[in-house]
Amino acid sequence: SAEAEATENIESNNATLIGFDPEPTFSLVTRGHPSARPNLGTSYLLTKGGGLDLGSAGPVQPTDKFTISFWIQPLTLGAFDRFLESQLTNTNAQDGIRIDMGGAGNQVRVLVRDNNGATNSQFTHPTTLKDDGTWYFVAFRYDSAGIDNVPFQLTVIEATSAPVDAAAVAAATAGAAAVLNTGPIHFPHARSTLIGLEVPDNPSHPNTLNAAIDELAFYDDSDGNGVLTDAQLADVYNFGPSGVQLINAFTSNVQSVVPGNLATLAWLVTEPFDTLVLDDGLGNTTDLAPSTVAGTGFISVTPDATTSYSLRATRGDAANVSTLR
Repeated sequence: SAEAEATENIESNNATLIGFDPEPTFSLVTRGHPSARPNLGTSYLLTKGGGLDLGSAGPVQPTDKFTISFWIQPLTLGAFDRFLESQLTNTNAQDGIRIDMGGAGNQVRVLVRDNNGATNSQFTHPTTLKDDGTWYFVAFRYDSAGIDNVPFQLTVIEATSAPVDAAAVAAATAGAAAVLNTGPIHFPHARSTLIGLEVPDNPSHPNTLNAAIDELAFYDDSDGNGVLTDAQLADVYNFGPSGVQLINAFTSNVQSVVPGNLATLAWLVTEPFDTLVLDDGLGNTTDLAPSTVAGTGFISVTPDATTSYSLRATRGDAANVSTLR
């Protein structure tokens, strides 16, 4: 039958995997875990002690007027379990960002330090997280000046199959009343940016994550638009980190076929695009650009067995994937 199946959206990252072992029995990091929505591809599943080290480069250690977004699926809940950490200790004489589950252990909290030695800025979102397989979209927007934006905005949306709009993002955003005790964060932060754990050399540390995480993205102010609008965040939720919709439809004319019989796959994409490729998951790829006219096209396939056909479209840094099984 034809049904959606998750595939990887963006196929690579520059992170160092912590606790990864190619033998699944021993690994604390699992690739290919299902994501929140089919068009987001697959996620990383982190069990206690597993994580990612993103390093200390500027793009993953923003200082001001920035947005950080990601999807999270908590599998267990624990006080101060880390989603993101670029701090070392609990002293305010350092720079960095901490995103964790807060003291209650079932919420999203953000804590920012700017090495002033006296105070920090923090806010805990009121949404209560569930550990029953529910996915959440999380976004943190920071603008210490607050000239055009609220200084501290934390968004938590419980994921469904339906798209969201700017109004839904606004309704899920809190933090406007948070006391801002900090200014711009200094670069570099106190330590490298870690995902899923507090320290990389102590897998048994209690503040490690047991959750799936996906589509982590940093938006800085290099283009003057580091603090995304509600409408832009809605696009990130709906289409992935690029916030750009490239694939509008990917369908089959039949739900199932006798092995070896024809099925017709059709697509509708937004032009212009850079690449448009069909992958059958068996090592066979087809360039669909020559078969696409005014954004539409079709191709006949003859699967001999259950096959997952993935349509991948790219334009610049934007990537969309849609899959039929």
